[in-house]
Amino acid sequence: MCPMFPDSHRPMCRLLGVAQRGFSLVTAIFLLVVLAVLGAIAVSIGGLQQSTLALDAQGAHAYQAAYAGVQWAAYKLLKTTDFAPNDYTPNECFATTNLPSLAQSLGSFTVTVTCSGTPASGSGTEGKDHRRIKTYSVTATACNQPSGGSCPNPSPAVGYVERQLRATLHKCLDQDVGTPYSCG
Repeated sequence: MCPMFPDSHRPMCRLLGVAQRGFSLVTAIFLLVVLAVLGAIAVSIGGLQQSTLALDAQGAHAYQAAYAGVQWAAYKLLKTTDFAPNDYTPNECFATTNLPSLAQSLGSFTVTVTCSGTPASGSGTEGKDHRRIKTYSVTATACNQPSGGSCPNPSPAVGYVERQLRATLHKCLDQDVGTPYSCG
């Protein structure tokens, strides 16, 4: 029995009772949909953070691989053990080189090292006519998806990481100081 309505409006009472139960069902469905959307957003953000963290770690590895390339070039260009006695000619630049595979966490990276050099100057630099000074410009590019075996890749896929380091090196040979002919 509906206390608010007289007997003539009893069908209205039933209608209101059904409507009240239906309203709670609509509210429950709405809350479930909202919670499902919030859960999907949380999972999506978590996945994005994971991939960002992985790419950040790959970027650090790529930097270390490029740094290894610069160090390799410095060793090749600045070492003096190849010089014959009384040979005061600085080393020449090497051709563009892909380093052999690196170890451990850098193993997935290819490093391409390029070099360009200026002619050795020796015309009275620092008051000495017999000094030979040469300047080298070295670029080391490391990437995880090389194109044709070299970096950089002009059309990389998703997850591509690349780092490039440039260094300027100077080699000075002075015959007055004896072996290894370096300028002091």
